Amino acid sequence: MWPSSRVKNQLWRTPEDLVYTRLMETPETPEEKVVEEIAEEVVELPQAAEEVVELPPESKKKQKKGKFASDKPTISEIRHLKKPNTRKCTILLDSSLAHEIGELEAEIEAMGKLQNTQRSSLADTTSKDIEARIEDLDKLREEAESLTVVFTFRDIGRRNYDDLVTAHKPTDEEKQEYKEAGGEGVLAYSTLTFPPALVHATAIEPEIPIDEATEIFEEWAEGDIELLFTTALMVCKEPTSLPKSKAGIAKMRGSQQKLTTALNEDSPTPSS
Repeated sequence: MWPSSRVKNQLWRTPEDLVYTRLMETPETPEEKVVEEIAEEVVELPQAAEEVVELPPESKKKQKKGKFASDKPTISEIRHLKKPNTRKCTILLDSSLAHEIGELEAEIEAMGKLQNTQRSSLADTTSKDIEARIEDLDKLREEAESLTVVFTFRDIGRRNYDDLVTAHKPTDEEKQEYKEAGGEGVLAYSTLTFPPALVHATAIEPEIPIDEATEIFEEWAEGDIELLFTTALMVCKEPTSLPKSKAGIAKMRGSQQKLTTALNEDSPTPSS
């Protein structure tokens, strides 16, 4: 007997995998919140551990190999399964909402501290005011989420990347400015034409035509265009690896290990 699919999906993946997958699915959610949510889910798993289903012995063997045909995959298999790197970033289209949310959160926090120092009757009044502010905050967050866009970028491969760099060489003026600004080494590409060209080449959702990318780099705030370019650059430059363990995952790991031990002790091993 083996855990049901809802349980085994948690058991057979490390906490780091769960966090990484959730961040990819909902990049707009802060990492700290994702860790807390998954920690709660893992803690609740013992309640679902009672649901068990039959799992053929050969299924366990397949789990060890993953998607490879053998325990020693060939380079052809590896190349076939290697997917292009992807990265995402989110941009809030109305920055004033971010400021309003920040101010309202600070106000609610201050009211909470004041409430702790008041007498009962005054504290009740403050509590109602806090509830009203929280409702306003929820509405602001909903509005902000509706105006938040997720940009997805995909690696174009080294050859295409190098060709793009070659097509956008820096001018003599850019080289001189780079040197005078204290830049190290040689400036590889034009700081004016290469960034929008790379964003255009790597953006897959939404797709960004080159003329639109050029206009974005002329019109949007420095922080926003830097985020787009950095994400596009990293998707081509950053190696693919599992994310390192975070401190907040320790609680999840402990709960998961306890659950795994309990299931191994209570569930009989499938007959071969």
